[in-house]
Amino acid sequence: MRDYNTDFALWAREQAARLRAGAADLDRDNIAEELEALARALHGELDERMARLIQSLLQWSLLEGDRQPRWYVTIQEERDMIPRLLADAPSLRQDWPETLTRAWRRAQDDACDATGLTRALMPSACPFTSEQILDTAFWPGQP
Repeated sequence: MRDYNTDFALWAREQAARLRAGAADLDRDNIAEELEALARALHGELDERMARLIQSLLQWSLLEGDRQPRWYVTIQEERDMIPRLLADAPSLRQDWPETLTRAWRRAQDDACDATGLTRALMPSACPFTSEQILDTAFWPGQP
C-alpha cells in the first residue's frame, strides 16, 4: 500500500481500487479525512460563488452609471453554476442562511475593495432575497 504522504494521487487511486474490490485493509483515517476535506471544499466553493454573485449584483445596483460588462458575465456564470453545485450536493442548502450571511459580509468587503466605495454607502443588510440572487430574470436597479 502506498504512503498517503508520499504520492497522494497514487494513494487515492489505490485506495479507490481497494475499496471497490472490498479490501479490508484500507487507510480509513486518511480516507475519512479526505472525505471531510471534500465536504468543506464544497461549502467553501458555495460561499465563494455566492459572495462573487452578490458582490456583482451589489456593484450593478450601486453603480448604475458605470456598469462593467464583467459584472454581467459574473452574474450570469454564478447563476448558472450555483444551482448546479446545489443539485450535486443538496445538503449544502441546510446551511443556507449562514451561507448567505457569510457571502454578504464578504461581498460588501470585496465590493468596497473593487470599487473604492466606502462601507457607509453599502446597505446594512443584503438588499436581495435568496430568490432574487439566483433568479436569472432579476437585475437590480434600472436596466
